[in-house]
Amino acid sequence: MAGAASERALQAQAEAAIHDLFERQSGDAIAPLLSADVRLKPPTYWKTWEGVEYVRRLLGFAANNIDGLRYTRIYWNGLHGAFQFTARIGDLDITGVDLVVLNAAGQIEEIEIVARPPKAIAKLGERMGASLAADPFFSK
Repeated sequence: MAGAASERALQAQAEAAIHDLFERQSGDAIAPLLSADVRLKPPTYWKTWEGVEYVRRLLGFAANNIDGLRYTRIYWNGLHGAFQFTARIGDLDITGVDLVVLNAAGQIEEIEIVARPPKAIAKLGERMGASLAADPFFSK
């Protein structure tokens, strides 16, 4: 396992990329940090998306469809992070946690998003569905 200083550097790199994703509202902001076999488990439906291009695009859609996301707490246990957040989906409040797993090189291997309440998640699902339908990459 990496030493404490290098582990903290990897954590800081991941935190900066995740914050940048929502500030720039683009999946391109986080793409360099995604491992080739990255997995995304979204809260909107029971499916795991795999691969950089899928995850990059989906995170970009999320950044565009979630309003005012703010991370309130960030916890690390080695290369496993929990990013607690608040945000809005239209007129609905949402709270949740992004669970992030890094590999030894500091790349993101997995992101699992757990959020509530169900009504806000349903609204996010509608928004994300419209984004997917409008993107030719997902219509293949």
